Amino acid sequence: MLEQIYRFLGISGIGWILDFTTFTVLGLIINNLFIVSTVSALVGASFVFFLSPKFIFNNKNTLPLRLKYILYISYQIILILFISFLIVEVEYFLKNYVVEYLPLINGFSYILSKILITPIAMTCNFLVMKFIIEKI
Repeated sequence: MLEQIYRFLGISGIGWILDFTTFTVLGLIINNLFIVSTVSALVGASFVFFLSPKFIFNNKNTLPLRLKYILYISYQIILILFISFLIVEVEYFLKNYVVEYLPLINGFSYILSKILITPIAMTCNFLVMKFIIEKI
C-alpha cells in the first residue's frame, strides 16, 4: 500500500501540474473561478485515471476500464463541484481577510486557495480510485 501511495503521489503530482497549469492559464482568461476550477480538475483527473491502472493499482478487470472511468468521472464531478465551491470560499476569505495582513498574496489568492485545497482532493482521489480500480 505504501508503494501505491508513493506512485500515486508521483503520477498525481504530474496530474496536479497539468491541473494547476490549466487552472492558472484559464484563471487569467476566464473570470469565473468555479468554471476554471472544474475544467482544470477534469484535465488532471483524467490524466491520473488513465495512468493509474498501469502504474499504481491492480486492475481486477471485473468491469471494463471504460465503465470504471465513467464511475470515476461521475465521482470526480461531485468532488470537483465540492472542491470548486471550497476554492471559491477560501479565495473569498483570503481576499477579504488575509490580504490586509499579507498584501503579498494580493492578486494570487485564487492560486493560493487551489494550493490549500489540493491535499483534500488528493486524499479522496487515492481512496476512491483504489476502490474503483481494485475492488469493482
